[in-house]
Amino acid sequence: MICGLTLQERRNPHILNAKRRQRIARGRDVSVTELNTTLNKVAQMQQMMKKMGKSTNTMARMGGGAAGLLRK
Repeated sequence: MICGLTLQERRNPHILNAKRRQRIARGRDVSVTELNTTLNKVAQMQQMMKKMGKSTNTMARMGGGAAGLLRK
């Protein structure tokens, strides 16, 4: 988890402006580039997890895959 962010900023990292990113990076003793890279990776993981959740629900409804086994 990225420390130094408020709950709202963790849920919605695109609301961070340049000055706020600088303050967070300075507090974590990293460069702004490293902070941006980390935020981008977190956003990608969130998207991937959403896609996985949707596909798991679809598989469960169809009764196939590992989700189908868990349902029984």
